[in-house]
Amino acid sequence: MAHIAYIDDSGDSNSMVLGCVIVPVDKWGTVFNELVTFRSRLSKELSFPMGNEMKTTHLFTPSGGGRWRKLRTPMRKRIGVYKSALRLLGDMAPVVQTIAVVAPDRHHPKIQENAIQDCWQVLLERLERFSFKREPQTEVILVPDEGNPLTVRKLARRRRRFAYAPSAFPGGSSQKVPFPRLVEDPLHRNSRDSYFLQWADFVANAAFRTVIPRADLPPNLWGELGDAALAAANGQRPRNEPPGVIVWPDRRM
Repeated sequence: MAHIAYIDDSGDSNSMVLGCVIVPVDKWGTVFNELVTFRSRLSKELSFPMGNEMKTTHLFTPSGGGRWRKLRTPMRKRIGVYKSALRLLGDMAPVVQTIAVVAPDRHHPKIQENAIQDCWQVLLERLERFSFKREPQTEVILVPDEGNPLTVRKLARRRRRFAYAPSAFPGGSSQKVPFPRLVEDPLHRNSRDSYFLQWADFVANAAFRTVIPRADLPPNLWGELGDAALAAANGQRPRNEPPGVIVWPDRRM
């Protein structure tokens, strides 16, 4: 058994977010067909072309971004599309699972390296635990968006052979936890060419706007994922985090 982890980032100048959609290789075709069906229905009902990339930023822009601006689709309708896309992942749980790492403050004094590297370190540690605790244990293939390929490759190679996982508890000590079931280097793709990465973008922004709300958006968008949120990723962390969302470093919700 192997799983593919599709990963996209989000955030703004002050924050950093990684969203991850985990799909088993033997169910990839089934899940892909569901995403295609969703996009086909969107094309028929709202005239949004199947070949156009669907970005959360375009959906969340008050006047609509990209193709949505030309279609003049009201924001309320666009938010409905976004929530339906998240619910689709929930409908496919537990086959499909999701994790997110949110650093609300890129300049927090507890950030060990920089926000990008810290978020990736935390996500890789959670994916290692996911692969180790599965019955049977599973390999993981990383498919991130094209951003920061050199940094991500370096971190993945280090994690595979020799790495320390940050403690899940404030002030705790790191533990030596390699990731031997991480297969190959990360296979970077342009999100324009991957529905899975576009859904990873949806996941990232759902976590982002749940941890850092925006007044004109519904609260707790992460909750739309339902059982697709990987609650086990939180472990025993001593805070009220949404299931499957790691807020880094320590911050109470």
